[in-house]
Amino acid sequence: MSTGRRFLLRSQLIPDKHDMVMFFLLGIFLYQFVVWFDFYWHEATRGLVTAALFWTFLWRTLISKTVWLRILVIVGSILYSANGMLDIEISARAGAGKFAALWTFLEFILKAAPFLWFAFGASILYVAIHSYLSTKWRIFSFLAFSVVLFCIVDSFSLFSLWDQVAIMIGCGLVMLAIDHFRQFKRKDPEGYSNLMSYPLQLIIMVVTIISASILLGVLAPSIRPLIMDPYTAWKTYQGEPVQAFSSGPGFITFNTANAMSGYSRDDSVLGGAFNYDYSTVFTVDTTRRSYYRGETRSRYTGRGWEETAFDRRDVVALQESPVSPDEAVQVTGLEHIEVYQTFHIAENRFFPVLFGAAYAQRVDPGTLEGEEVDLGLWLWNKKDNSVFRPGFINNLPYPRSYMVTSYVPVIDEEKLKLSEPIEDRETFAEYLQLPGSLPQRVADLAREVTAAASTPYEKAKALENYLSLNFTYTNTPDVSKGQSDDFVDSFLFEIMEGYCDYFSTAMVIMARTLDLPARWVKGYTSGQSEDQLIFEQYLQGEELDLNGPGTYTVRNADAHSWVEIYFAGIGWIPFEPTAGFSLPVVAPENETLPDLETVMPTDSETAAAGGNGGGSMVWIAVAGASAAAAGLVVFLSIRFQWFTLLRTRSFRMSPNYNLKLLADVERLLVRFRRKGLNWSEHETFREMMLRWMKQYSWLQSDMEALLYIFEKAKYSGVGLTEEEYHNAEQRIRKLREIL
Repeated sequence: MSTGRRFLLRSQLIPDKHDMVMFFLLGIFLYQFVVWFDFYWHEATRGLVTAALFWTFLWRTLISKTVWLRILVIVGSILYSANGMLDIEISARAGAGKFAALWTFLEFILKAAPFLWFAFGASILYVAIHSYLSTKWRIFSFLAFSVVLFCIVDSFSLFSLWDQVAIMIGCGLVMLAIDHFRQFKRKDPEGYSNLMSYPLQLIIMVVTIISASILLGVLAPSIRPLIMDPYTAWKTYQGEPVQAFSSGPGFITFNTANAMSGYSRDDSVLGGAFNYDYSTVFTVDTTRRSYYRGETRSRYTGRGWEETAFDRRDVVALQESPVSPDEAVQVTGLEHIEVYQTFHIAENRFFPVLFGAAYAQRVDPGTLEGEEVDLGLWLWNKKDNSVFRPGFINNLPYPRSYMVTSYVPVIDEEKLKLSEPIEDRETFAEYLQLPGSLPQRVADLAREVTAAASTPYEKAKALENYLSLNFTYTNTPDVSKGQSDDFVDSFLFEIMEGYCDYFSTAMVIMARTLDLPARWVKGYTSGQSEDQLIFEQYLQGEELDLNGPGTYTVRNADAHSWVEIYFAGIGWIPFEPTAGFSLPVVAPENETLPDLETVMPTDSETAAAGGNGGGSMVWIAVAGASAAAAGLVVFLSIRFQWFTLLRTRSFRMSPNYNLKLLADVERLLVRFRRKGLNWSEHETFREMMLRWMKQYSWLQSDMEALLYIFEKAKYSGVGLTEEEYHNAEQRIRKLREIL
């Protein structure tokens, strides 16, 4: 084979190494889009598109010069893959004769067309993007656009694309490094050749820098966002639901909880975050401050609570003036006091239950504008002590006023400590239920926390104290820390912060691992007193009764969940594991239980302290706009070297002609770079000018004169004359106009 033919073959088969590596990395980069789109595509489409990317890379690498040959080979390879992947039946065409093969081929193309469009489109896009990525700026902008797009999709859809984002960032960083060396080779072949004489050191340096960058990002502590994203801010401002998605691999279940606090938040999938809504739900005139129960849940799925069907044997109809059966009493082994409440529901409020202090025994109609309110058809569930409305009549108006009589237990700890473990597990099976996927470390932690407790009640108190003292309350937990598929496990060992749903669910599940029957309760805390009685007692120096009678306003921000545990021979007892909260309880006359004021913002005290949603939105908007403006200024300053131009402007005003000339030359180089006349960072001004003299030989005399004056101003220590400065300025102006 002649030397010429060998050279031609070499030029066609061996492409530029930088270009080959760039093309390979771009293929991996684009494959991440294939992984995303796979959810929508037919299985064969993904396989054929992947094959198209592979064949395009292979033949673009092996046949780098002859474009028409490369196109034919790529098309043929894609058709070959389609024939193997697609199960297409070709009908027999009688009488086709010598055109049988042509008819067969055309029929195959027509039937495979829906798949071939994607394959050929992917191949064309692959080549087009590679041609576009010819500068660092284009590579960086393409990388930034893709990463931002994937982050948006990850945040507001079912997809979890963090693995793909990591791969894209890694490929992008390497592509930037490869492009840097490619440009270096083009501008300074001799310097590049010297650098390539130490390949091992070079590879180690590049790999170390990129690996360190990625490692720092992975090991960096997770920080909660300081500014709400615009989408969530707008939806929250409108009071609309915002989908909150968990983190983790694959397509996972998400939480469609409302963006605002309230009783109606979905329980089937717990987690996410919320904002406080301080709109009034109801006011209640009561003889004692209490929590107000709505309903309970017993079946835990690992993600949240499922609503279980009621047993008809436990349900009785609630008539206009009912008295519940005696068996509806939830606490039989302790003394109790009667608490009377009259609820006044705000307009346009609707709930599936009627609320009342634990434990309601009687529900009567209230009055509105002097007339008795019709309660309508409600059902009394004796098993969990709740009053609910059948689903088929949920369209009826919710009663604006009703009265509840409750038997509130007197918490006698001495009696509670005497309670023995339950023996009839079958009766309490639904309150001991645990999902099979619950990690073992949850039960191990429960046993560790209660190791020093000897009775069921002491174990329950140990769990309550452990959760309230070791975990942080926040309405915006950092769910990105959670990797476990189980909600409780993720809270206890990964997130370690949250609001009431996190604390109460964790205590219920931990209690069940210790064979303590437990159920999850949702309702409202006591709200804020509207009476002046407490204030007057304070002014008169009397002993304050924070749990005394009064009128309390309950807002959406007071929505809450807590725990009830069953003790043999006594009944159901409430517990409050949420950090910063205190359950209003009744103590025996000779005992005073601590009743700390709620310090976290479920009570409406937070609203009085200045929780203004509109004001927050204004500050969020201002902060977001300021951050965007600052980012734009920094970007433009770096992109167009404004800092350099501003600095040299002050030197140009100096009476020292040496400083003025140096500033003019620096500004000239900035403008040259904008026009594409670049130079390497290691080049001196003389090396750069000598290189340009060879490239622009007709400007050699001007460049030589400018070089002489520049070196005199910078290195000689002799001041330039005004004539020398103006002469150099004219040459600078000429170079700017021509180049």
